[in-house]
Amino acid sequence: MTAYTVAIPARDAAATIAAVVRAAAAQQPAPARVLVGDDGSRDDTAELARAAGASIIAAGGGGLAANRNRLWRASQTEIVMFFDADAVPRPGCAAALLDGFADDRVGATGGRCVEAAAATFADRWRATHTPQSHGDKPLADDWMVMGLCGAFRRAALEAVGGFDERFATCGEDVEISWRLRRAGWRLSYRPDAIVDHARSDGLGGLLRQAWRHSRETGRALTAHGQPLQPLFALTWRALSPALRREILHLDAPAAGVTAANLLVRLAGLTAGAGRQQSD
Repeated sequence: MTAYTVAIPARDAAATIAAVVRAAAAQQPAPARVLVGDDGSRDDTAELARAAGASIIAAGGGGLAANRNRLWRASQTEIVMFFDADAVPRPGCAAALLDGFADDRVGATGGRCVEAAAATFADRWRATHTPQSHGDKPLADDWMVMGLCGAFRRAALEAVGGFDERFATCGEDVEISWRLRRAGWRLSYRPDAIVDHARSDGLGGLLRQAWRHSRETGRALTAHGQPLQPLFALTWRALSPALRREILHLDAPAAGVTAANLLVRLAGLTAGAGRQQSD
């Protein structure tokens, strides 16, 4: 049986951290430890995580990639399994991720997320239009592993030097995925490794998230000499059909959000490329 450690980077996650820790600890097979990296939280994240059964690693306020590095380096197992602090793993999630390492060439295995929040229009829009999923079928050699639900072989992390700590908020998963692939590792995808995403947003939060993720993705891909045109095309194909349907059916609220999200994502990719070139 492969030993693994659950690692949860967290900042100001008091609303969700206990549920994530409890669900991670209840996985079968059980993790050796559940570690929470508290990145300078101003709320009760650390106390709630400790009460739920986690060990706390002080992350020092260095941002998301630095937090991930502290967590995996504090682990002592062959596999390190990351869940975001608002991503609650379903029963069977850990087992599915571990199954992805049957091939010794696999350096990381990713799962998918189901949007669990539906309190706001923005929550429902995100669940319908931008699911964090690579589809319903397993992939033996995926292009990236999403950070909110992904497991890494320790040897692979050591081989590439861990996460790039310039990525403080997001995009670190795209960046390390490219370095792992260039180092000869495969990335597998298991659609049966599911987390429920408990994040809830208003429209402003939805657009800010789209901007950050697109900007940092553009930055990560540009850093590795990858053209952004395919990602521009993918973004357009993902959202433009929904926009046309919403306009046709006179669904003005949805069409407005879809149009704004599409523009923000395309602008974010461009901004990310420019930011990388100035680094």
